[in-house]
Amino acid sequence: MPIEWGGMNRRRFLAEVGAAGAVLLAGQAQAGAESNISTIALLSDTHIAADPTLRRGDVNMSEHFKAVREDLLACPTKPATVLINGDCAFLDGQEGDYRTLIEHLEPIRKGGRSIAMNLGNHDDRASFTRAFEGFHFSDSPVADKHATVIDAGPVRWFLLDSLEKVNDTPGTLGEKQLTWLDASLAKHSDKPALVMAHHNPHVLPMIEKGEVVVPVAKNHLPVPGLTDADRLVDVLRSHKHVTAYFYGHTHQWNVFRWEGIYFVNLPCVAYPFTPVDPAGWVLCQSQAMHTDLELCSLDKTHPMHAQKVKLPHRGA
Repeated sequence: MPIEWGGMNRRRFLAEVGAAGAVLLAGQAQAGAESNISTIALLSDTHIAADPTLRRGDVNMSEHFKAVREDLLACPTKPATVLINGDCAFLDGQEGDYRTLIEHLEPIRKGGRSIAMNLGNHDDRASFTRAFEGFHFSDSPVADKHATVIDAGPVRWFLLDSLEKVNDTPGTLGEKQLTWLDASLAKHSDKPALVMAHHNPHVLPMIEKGEVVVPVAKNHLPVPGLTDADRLVDVLRSHKHVTAYFYGHTHQWNVFRWEGIYFVNLPCVAYPFTPVDPAGWVLCQSQAMHTDLELCSLDKTHPMHAQKVKLPHRGA
């Protein structure tokens, strides 16, 4: 934690991420030898419970996860990496939740995909670490937080830890992690940067002054997010190679642009808070000039299913 799962070391993990472009380019000879594409599956808010039969309302979280898993494994573009953006566990990060999640992830690992996970407010660091004992973790550069940088071919991902208190809705990055992010973005400025944490910024004030790219299905839900969102946004906009900030937490799918940065709200895998919002995952393909997103809804009849968004990289 992030965890680099599958018993692989960091060098192999990064090699497999980079190899994604080579696989795709095998069928795209016209693109040219220098072309490079990174293909990643983005999941958020899986909320897996120890009991795989547990339901919230009319949703069985394990069944939703299995459906997403089969969807991404069957995806023709073959994502090489799966990023899960927090709230991996159901409610308060029980060790049994993560053990069930491990079972659900095994077909993805066996399929050759690498896996990385962020933590959200329904996760617990200690329980997570115990459940994944024996698997390889990347060293976090920030004490008491799980953060890392992933070099993914034409872009870099900066994964952040916004968990502050287990089963408490707001989140916090903290000054130490934000200082690290600022320094890391300055150090790694040769590629477009994609930043991800579980919690949302102050969405509505930013949308009022920004550009709505993909509206929510109905209304934005007033979900408390980052307590230090202003400081995060200051860091992001001070680095001209930052393309986007990805978050979950609200269980909604939408995209807006503010001061040149895209803010991407990933849909939940588990249960939408309102029935009009889609559950599912996002296919993310990055090239040198842009990152392309496609919503993969579990409900293939949902009006937002297969919605595509192009995020031009700043300065590209």
